[in-house]
Amino acid sequence: MPRVIGVSFKKTGKVYYFGPKDLDIKEGDYVITITARGSKLGYVIQGPKDVSDDEIVGTLKDVERIATTADIEKDASHRQREEEAMIICQEKIEKHNLPMELLDAEMSFDETMITFSFSADGRVDFRELVKDIAAALHLKIQLLQIGVRDKAKLVGGYGSCGQRLCCNRFLTNFDPVSMKMAKDQSLFLNPAKFSGCCGKLMCCLKYEHEYYAKATKYLPCSGCILKTEQGNVKVKDYNIISNTVILENEEGAMLNMPIAKVVAPGVCKKHGIQTDLCNESCECVTKEELDYLDVYNVKENTEESLITSATAFEGKSMNFDSFKGLLDDDEEIKETPDDNKNKGKGQKRNKSEDKSQVTKKGGDKKGPKPFKMSKDNFSDLGITFRDVEDTTKEPLKKQTFKPRPFNHSKGGKRH
Repeated sequence: MPRVIGVSFKKTGKVYYFGPKDLDIKEGDYVITITARGSKLGYVIQGPKDVSDDEIVGTLKDVERIATTADIEKDASHRQREEEAMIICQEKIEKHNLPMELLDAEMSFDETMITFSFSADGRVDFRELVKDIAAALHLKIQLLQIGVRDKAKLVGGYGSCGQRLCCNRFLTNFDPVSMKMAKDQSLFLNPAKFSGCCGKLMCCLKYEHEYYAKATKYLPCSGCILKTEQGNVKVKDYNIISNTVILENEEGAMLNMPIAKVVAPGVCKKHGIQTDLCNESCECVTKEELDYLDVYNVKENTEESLITSATAFEGKSMNFDSFKGLLDDDEEIKETPDDNKNKGKGQKRNKSEDKSQVTKKGGDKKGPKPFKMSKDNFSDLGITFRDVEDTTKEPLKKQTFKPRPFNHSKGGKRH
């Protein structure tokens, strides 16, 4: 097994393996290496260790030497030259009118080559651009087109969570992310909700996917039948964060119960308590799997509850008894004999009760009389009226339009 050290050339850059070359290199040292982009100053983030041949990509190269203080100061002086090269490169891009966005410039340690990173929607022909930049800087020029994820990592920004982007803060590699990860976590499948600043799916969908995938594998599947104190229930969904399960009883009501009270070791993952349907391919829940998922760690306030939302009932009609639990303890529902007669037939309205509710002030059985506002009422509101009854009643005379004659001698214009 080869012995390697992990070197990174940026703060959150990818880790590359190099041979230590019998040097006393420790984690935190700076080394000089040879790469495809020339010699570079790298930071050792992983000390010497043995790795398998499968973990090494390509040919393993050795480091040149351990960097000195003068080497570190020399590399820091390159930042100013890179900024100047960025200005020149941007001017050349505008001159050639190329559809590309310049993002970064990186100079090699030996000052013989500079690499420009840019982004573009499609392929860009920059052959003439390279010639102009090389003539202006007198260096070897390399243009590197990067994707939207690498652009977000390079530029940085803030996500919808309010934190700095993970790729710009601590991620060193981009793992593949798919909508299946969101589906396994029982999230609402809307790509707009899971898209990051780069327009791709958020990298954080990958963080908890492994745990959710194991929970789906270890627990009974949706649709199986389990047994509780309230009778047989059907599994609808799991809430892994709160260690609860959503169940449907025989009456069609939805229940929210802790997993530890429903799932026990020995239950079939595919059929639940319906053991007559089991075969050799069926697997049972084990105590080790429940301990891994930590299902016994339930919040103190988590108890059995009845889900009364309209979405939980899936459009089914709910009985009147299902709403009793929504009232406070001090409120009671008193049912009269008339209510028992009208159950299931729709409540009929009693016209005699409606008549008794009409007050005497209203006068009319249909309801109180409408309020009519007079001038006396307006005085209280500070509104005054003008007396317009004495105005003339003569009809208005019809006005006719007579155009002015046109004077040809003066050369005027008719308006």
